[in-house]
Amino acid sequence: MALDMAIKAIIAISQKGFEQEDFHAIMRATAKNNIITFIAANLKTGTTGNQGEGLLPNMKFDEIDTDHYNAIVFVGGGASMYHKNQTAIRLAGEFYEKGGVVAASGDAVPILANAGLLERKTVACDNEERSLLESLAVISEENIFADGRIITAKRGFGNEFGDRVSAALTEIGIKKMKKKGIEL
Repeated sequence: MALDMAIKAIIAISQKGFEQEDFHAIMRATAKNNIITFIAANLKTGTTGNQGEGLLPNMKFDEIDTDHYNAIVFVGGGASMYHKNQTAIRLAGEFYEKGGVVAASGDAVPILANAGLLERKTVACDNEERSLLESLAVISEENIFADGRIITAKRGFGNEFGDRVSAALTEIGIKKMKKKGIEL
């Protein structure tokens, strides 16, 4: 696949406490569908997952140019540190405005609310985030919910969440190819 046709996603994690199982499930699902992923965090220094795994992000949030990617996926776990982070909020809004997929799991879902993306949308969220979201969004009892290009999930459903995000990105890839006159 030519690089300009490649589907690329930012996987945003917290500096400390990101849900490792959800992160790895998302990475497996995107890899299976040939989606190129880049790991981002607020700082480029090492991050630590909820089970002690360390990762070194590819980039910081303020280094992301939304014109070069098709999605941003905020992985839950320690993500409350980004609820008021203006760069994370701006990125969520920009990805959505430019036609990208914006996804969040667990305690990362309120980032999308603070970006103004959840008004009158249906979302899946954990009980801990319900009070932050119920005045803006319709709360689904489902574990994962896609409302257009916004995909949300409860904590611990990384496999299904990753599959849903990958399916949405694959659809974008197919549309890109058709637009360029490439038949499947």
